[in-house]
Amino acid sequence: MKRAILIIHLVLFIFCTSYATQQQPDILLTHRDTLYIDVGWGHPSPLQTYFSQNKIKYPFKSLHSANYRGHVATWSIENKMLYIQTIQVNEINHSPNEFMLQKTTNENQNIQANWFTGYLLARKYSPTNYYEIEFETYYYVKNGEIVKEVTFTNQDYEKVKINIDAGINPKTNERLSILQDYEKYISYYFRLHDDEAIQINDQDGFITRAVGGKLVLQYYNDDHFSWPYNWEAEDISGVPVGTWLIEEDQIFLTEIELHTGLGFYETETYDIELSNVFEGKESKIKAKWLNGLYLIQHRKEMEKEDDDDVEDDFEDDDELSIYDYEVVSFRILDVKDGIVVNQCTAPGDLYYYEINETTPDNTKRLINLFFSQRQ
Repeated sequence: MKRAILIIHLVLFIFCTSYATQQQPDILLTHRDTLYIDVGWGHPSPLQTYFSQNKIKYPFKSLHSANYRGHVATWSIENKMLYIQTIQVNEINHSPNEFMLQKTTNENQNIQANWFTGYLLARKYSPTNYYEIEFETYYYVKNGEIVKEVTFTNQDYEKVKINIDAGINPKTNERLSILQDYEKYISYYFRLHDDEAIQINDQDGFITRAVGGKLVLQYYNDDHFSWPYNWEAEDISGVPVGTWLIEEDQIFLTEIELHTGLGFYETETYDIELSNVFEGKESKIKAKWLNGLYLIQHRKEMEKEDDDDVEDDFEDDDELSIYDYEVVSFRILDVKDGIVVNQCTAPGDLYYYEINETTPDNTKRLINLFFSQRQ
């Protein structure tokens, strides 16, 4: 087993508390308990996936460091179906109808979460001590229906350790299986943020979409279940991270790697032959499925500052943190069927770029269009 399930729960706990501010949980109402859904970079709220899957501009703004997603949603489980009841923003409750187009409801007019397929981890806290967890329940949801539900107490996690020591195959043990599958799921979503490299005019850069996720997934209409290496894949799973090339305004895909794992400083990668994804294609592929606006950042690595007063748990000086670069210039591409039909370039970082009277009209137009679509 590439990673002992024994330490999965501990790894996830350390990841959430050491590398990122713990996020305000969503709320889940069951027929017997009020639970709190774990959300974060690697495991988005089901409401976040609604907007990304439907390519709808995200309507919420970050509230503070403990709530980047900009809301707290309340969910319920009724007759094995997941529903959204309310959306709270700045402590004000809103009807989901104010933000969503989904209209499949139950008798209480709660909206059925039939767009959501994925895992939820929900916790029950002690009524006398918020930091004491009574139990945790893992739910696997498919198209809004609860298809798997496994609850763990501290004693259950101890039994997991015993089963690992005994060499039990996770595929034959429900508890081990759901822990392993949950890790694959959140690893998949965490790695959706990884950079995709591109070369244009002999200049290296990193490319992202204004709307949607990875560029290869656009070939599958951003349907994760059409991607053959999604989190349900038996052998290896991961996010497709492409290497791209632009020649004479044509965008090519030259390589694909699968990325997985939960580390900021280390990524588990697997090389995938292009022919495994695009039948009969052995070399670079014309990316005719690409349409829309794309941002290319050209970056410069920054030198690390020595600080003897700061304890560094990562002793490899060759490892760059996710912030050890600066953006020196950017391009916005307008692409149709894999061909760049318009573009602009400018110095600095797009997200800090200030439009003024000297900014060319085409640059103004593409920047404004990019931000109007940006999710």
